[in-house]
Order: sequence, then structure tokens, then C-alpha cells
Amino acid sequence: MLRELEGIDGAIIEGLYYYKMNDRLEFEEEAKQVTKEYKMGANDPTKDISKFEQKQMFKKRKEMLKNQSK
Repeated sequence: MLRELEGIDGAIIEGLYYYKMNDRLEFEEEAKQVTKEYKMGANDPTKDISKFEQKQMFKKRKEMLKNQSK
């Protein structure tokens, strides 16, 4: 690997180093954000489904009570 870098200008290597470091930092920040969102349940698709199912059950119960009172 070092032989590949022999003819390359030092400024280019420095730029590549900073590019790689920035990429790593961005990845770590994104991983932290995703972990935080996961713990909060922000992207949980079952959350929306469960809300919908609860609404449906509420409507069914309401109709059943309405029919029983008649």
C-alpha cells in the first residue's frame, strides 16, 4: 500500500485523510441519531398500525354498545 502512495503529492494525501475522517464522523453522528430515534420509537411502523387497530376496536365497541342499548 505504501508503494502506491510514493508518487502522490502530500496535499492530496492530506485531503484524502480529512475526507475519510469527515466521512467517519458523519457516519458516527448518523448512527447516534438512528439509535436515538430507535429508542424513542420514532420510526416504528407497528406504532401507526397499532393506533389504527385501536381506533377500529373503539368503533366496534361503540357500535356494539349502541346496538345493545336499543
